[in-house]
Amino acid sequence: MRCLDCYLRPFCSHAALEIPHQASSCETRLGIRSPHTWTVRTKSCTRRGLIKAKLSFVLAGLLPLTMQGGICGPHCMLWPLPPTWTLPKVEHSMLVLCRRKAVAAPTLLRSYRPGSNPNQEDSLPAGRSAVQEQLQEGFNFIGFALLLALILPSLQPRVPAFYRSTDALDMELHAAAGKHGDFDIRVEDVPDPADMANPQHRLTLVTASATSRPKARILIVANEHARELVTGEVALGLVKSLAEADSPAKGTAVGHGDRLRAAVRNGLELTVLPIANTEGRRLAEGLRPCQRGTADTPLFATDLNRNFPTDWSAGLQLNYLNVAFDTHGLSPFSAYQARVIREIAMRHEWDAFLDLHSGNLSLNLPFGHTFGGSKDLQEQLRALEGVRKLCPECIAGPSRDVMKYDNPGQLTDWMYQDRGVVYSYVWEVFSAPGTCAPHFNPSAESELDATVDRWGSMVAALGGFVLERQGMQGTASSPRSVG
Repeated sequence: MRCLDCYLRPFCSHAALEIPHQASSCETRLGIRSPHTWTVRTKSCTRRGLIKAKLSFVLAGLLPLTMQGGICGPHCMLWPLPPTWTLPKVEHSMLVLCRRKAVAAPTLLRSYRPGSNPNQEDSLPAGRSAVQEQLQEGFNFIGFALLLALILPSLQPRVPAFYRSTDALDMELHAAAGKHGDFDIRVEDVPDPADMANPQHRLTLVTASATSRPKARILIVANEHARELVTGEVALGLVKSLAEADSPAKGTAVGHGDRLRAAVRNGLELTVLPIANTEGRRLAEGLRPCQRGTADTPLFATDLNRNFPTDWSAGLQLNYLNVAFDTHGLSPFSAYQARVIREIAMRHEWDAFLDLHSGNLSLNLPFGHTFGGSKDLQEQLRALEGVRKLCPECIAGPSRDVMKYDNPGQLTDWMYQDRGVVYSYVWEVFSAPGTCAPHFNPSAESELDATVDRWGSMVAALGGFVLERQGMQGTASSPRSVG
């Protein structure tokens, strides 16, 4: 008999019981006669031991599904417990299945001698000390943990195929450049100011206007968080509604396009950064649908919406479904994407700023780190009156109060505090039950179309407000004091 007992022995005490079990189809195929005996071991663990035991057990359950023909060979090494089995409840315990005649790699799994007392420790192999045995067990555990890190992210629900890939979306943005009736659309690749020569450190920026002297300017940033692909689609919908005035793009209803085109004709200049996290988004649309941060390293990523100076602090958060850590960066603007956004933000005096996210339905205001909002809270809410008519179920309020968790180093807070943009918001455009892709992104194409149209109309409503605020005269406004 072989089992995963060696991974849990250092952490847990032993108890055991044996349960007769008929052979499965896999066992029959392997020529194993039935009935035979499974040994089910309960492991009474300390809290630390329980965590390590769970990791080993979860991975053990994945191996038969993912490693056929690999380290486990073509054999069914472990199966989930049949629902008809009733086992004694043991507090802080783990269950490990050990089966006679199972075949597995001897370098990974240690033999348990048939016929021996299951409550006794196995004797050490000849020529090996207890220290060597513990080291081997440690290496085995690390190997299983690393394998889990590779396998678990790819088991999460994927983004539906009707979403545009990062490269396809970028191509459509560049194709929109040029003169389209009344509208002039300019597309550029903005480099990292700290590494101008690096072609990989560039982000696509789109600016649309109908005049060389705009009366108001709005800056929109989308897809900071890689897995929130719907925000990139919303941003693309804004651009295409202007580029294809006579034939609205997929997901862009006439009402949305009419309102936005009217605002731009009346003097609104719209600047959009549709994908702030291109490398991370590519991971999210592939084998890591829970990817949130940048694609810095396999296990560590920078959360771009924690990489700006306002209330910044060093931080580390486990993204457990992605088996990775999201950090706040080594310092503010340590991520090249954040530096590119800073470069764009310094170009003009913006009348409004929007940071598009998903995972909630809300219209969030500064601040993300402190409760109660800013001194301009009431004015910020007043600007949303027309917007909220299009989303009556959306909660509006300071980010810290609405989201119920700490958000230090938010981009929106920096735009408000440093750049003096009073009307700075985080708009959370979609949420649904589930994890990863279905939680952050519509799972039906019709729902995606409706989301793109709805939030495009809301952008147009905010554009109408800032134009009205400028009195439909003059040029874009100067920065406001927020001291």
